[in-house]
Amino acid sequence: MLCVMLCGWGIWEVPTQAGELPVAISSLSMDTTSDSELEPMRRKPTLRVAGDVYCPYSGCLDKIRKGFMVDLVDAVYGTDYRIEYAFLPWSRAVRQTQEGQFNAILGIVKITAPDLLYPKLPATVYRGCFFTKRHHPWTYQGIASLRSIKLLLVQDFGYGGNHPEFADYIAHNKNDKQRILWIAGQDNLNVRLRMLVAGRVDAFAEDYNIVRYHLLQTGRLAEFKSAGCNERVPGYIGFNRNIPDAQQHANQWDTEITKLRASGKLARLLEPYGVGDWLND
Repeated sequence: MLCVMLCGWGIWEVPTQAGELPVAISSLSMDTTSDSELEPMRRKPTLRVAGDVYCPYSGCLDKIRKGFMVDLVDAVYGTDYRIEYAFLPWSRAVRQTQEGQFNAILGIVKITAPDLLYPKLPATVYRGCFFTKRHHPWTYQGIASLRSIKLLLVQDFGYGGNHPEFADYIAHNKNDKQRILWIAGQDNLNVRLRMLVAGRVDAFAEDYNIVRYHLLQTGRLAEFKSAGCNERVPGYIGFNRNIPDAQQHANQWDTEITKLRASGKLARLLEPYGVGDWLND
């Protein structure tokens, strides 16, 4: 089964374990909420939201932080709706939202599901970047600059969905071990960082916020740097347009995100994840 992960490179397909079950959470905490507090929540309409495990965006397996897009949805809709989340392999999350089993999906790029209804304002911006050791002299200056380094890539990632020149470079050099080294498996960011430190490769490609959040959590931000990125790609909350009030949900998103940004609450919500407001990046 494949989990399609969205980032600045486009659509990345990452293998998930066979028989993997979805991770589901609710905006309610049944352990800490009394019956009297739960009763009004039970009477609220339910908003079912799909996503995948893609921290710091969504599905963070953390007792406190669930992902900043989850926090955004709670801030925008939590007063009016009882929100239920399901974090699934990405291809299934997309398909089941299109089929109407979920009202919405988090962090989707429009080209992935053009049939969904999207607000005007994105929920994030993805950037695919090249990471090196802090003092490595190389910087990314276009595809030609890749020819001077050994690049580490992950097998079965569909690199280049929004960057066809990068996809072409990989296709032409995939068997050249002096230019590209492949690593298998998932959840291997620590392995890739160790390979940088050991000098086995010069750089690897990954979403900017994924790496930055990991380095912040592990206290290693000073050891590595982004040596350049490709173009930014907006990610949205996408709604099944056939559900009741889909357009109202999209309009509410635009209204409330604008308010959160103007009040400074958006910046405060993003800060624990080490993420800045994409409008100002």
